[in-house]
Amino acid sequence: MVEYPPGNICPGGFFMSFLARFRELEEQGIDILAILAGDRYIDDVQLEAITQNLGPLGQDYHVDLIELITHERHDPERSRDLWKGIYTSHTVGF
Repeated sequence: MVEYPPGNICPGGFFMSFLARFRELEEQGIDILAILAGDRYIDDVQLEAITQNLGPLGQDYHVDLIELITHERHDPERSRDLWKGIYTSHTVGF
């Protein structure tokens, strides 16, 4: 089994979920929600940590991101739609 990113395989050989990766970043003092909301800026070191921790984004990225925000789990399509709504309302300034 190939590890990507390195160290993100949980005991038993399963890949770490994005939700677990988000929480791991929070333990390192990197607040993903504040960064995504534009309430916090990150330096190059933190950006590198995020990039290495998250790796390539798969279909569960939005599912886990929405769960992190709402504590509710939705299917991938619904999660993408919810994220688009959140992102659009934030960038438009509602």
